[in-house]
Amino acid sequence: MNIIEWIENGLKKEGKSRKGLASAIGRSPSAVTELLRGKRKLQIDEISKIAKYLEEAVPTFGAAKPERTSIVHVPVRGEAAPDLWRGPTYIYDDSPAQIPIVLGEFTMSEQFAFRVIGNQLDKRKIHSGDYLICVPYFLARDRYCTGDIVVVERQDHDLIETTCRELVVAGRGLELWFRSTDPRLQDRIDIPDFETMRSGDGTEVRIIGKVIARFSPL
Repeated sequence: MNIIEWIENGLKKEGKSRKGLASAIGRSPSAVTELLRGKRKLQIDEISKIAKYLEEAVPTFGAAKPERTSIVHVPVRGEAAPDLWRGPTYIYDDSPAQIPIVLGEFTMSEQFAFRVIGNQLDKRKIHSGDYLICVPYFLARDRYCTGDIVVVERQDHDLIETTCRELVVAGRGLELWFRSTDPRLQDRIDIPDFETMRSGDGTEVRIIGKVIARFSPL
């Protein structure tokens, strides 16, 4: 049984409805319909609310393992490289190795990868040439958490820089650090207010993925 089947079975109980479920999780009835049709991803903070409304414990959803003969991989969206600013029309067209999907908690989630350029995080045992496998940040978290490794886009007019950094919560703001032995990579991005997501120098910042795994091809 998958999570959609669990919800649908729970809604068959007397007194339960899609409208009631929508109210319980703070969403519109159409959002519940889209969820059950597979057109909207379930947010991590919604699971406990759904279980409370359905009056059921959250079951353990086993991840089906792929066939031995199948190749299950995630797309590589680009490179994470400090001080490399690219235009909006840039398309990453390198031919990467097959990057395996991470089985387990995020098997059914959107996964994507970035190739690391430079020792931005060598203190965290992430090195140039590694691939970082990510999921959308708020699919994995319901709030920002210190210590998370993230992939970050910083936009200045039409130019975009993509890097990998460690996130630190600082009051109502965020700090995004390299963790590097390279003396040229010691700066940080300061975001005074994470509701606006603009850095201290005025650039727009997007945390596009939480890193869940590293892939180091031989």
